[in-house]
Amino acid sequence: MMTAPPEIIRDEAALDAALTHPSPALRDFISHVISPLVILGAGGKMGPTLAVLAKHAADLTGHPLEVIAISRYSNDATRQWLENNGVQTHTANLAEAYTWAELPDSENVIYLVGQKFGTEDNPGLTWAMNTLVPAYAAQRYRFAVRCRHQFDSLPHMVTVTPASASFDAIPGGGALSQNTRSTSVIWPPRTWALRSNFI
Repeated sequence: MMTAPPEIIRDEAALDAALTHPSPALRDFISHVISPLVILGAGGKMGPTLAVLAKHAADLTGHPLEVIAISRYSNDATRQWLENNGVQTHTANLAEAYTWAELPDSENVIYLVGQKFGTEDNPGLTWAMNTLVPAYAAQRYRFAVRCRHQFDSLPHMVTVTPASASFDAIPGGGALSQNTRSTSVIWPPRTWALRSNFI
């Protein structure tokens, strides 16, 4: 059962505390995650709180889980906040192919890299971030047992197999859907995730 959020959030510190307080389900789940947990693209809109949430859950259960948050970190305050909360940071430009060999090995990877469609000012970068970078990740972490490709904040989880790897198989029509449903893909095919544990 999820813990009810506070009725009033008075400041940013209270908001951070609410967003990074792990549920009982997450605390039960996190003890089974083999260290380290690597989060790719952790400097975006939801990566920092997700990383700290995982670290808090591990700490509360006494599980020695390393959480490694990987991002370009254009905002040094984000990197510092993560480190202050026990999360290790690794600065990397994931659009560069040579970077991937330098990343830590892991069986558990959360993939949060992406550039929103409609960024007309730099379509080449949008294409690279949404096509080349996932390919690099698939190669580098091809043996990962848990990997989640995040298209939006509140995903519907879908297992993708060779027979169903199309946007037609994804609720809401996939990442390019014009409706308001959010989607996510579990990738590679043999992986799994528990949405309720991190949402």
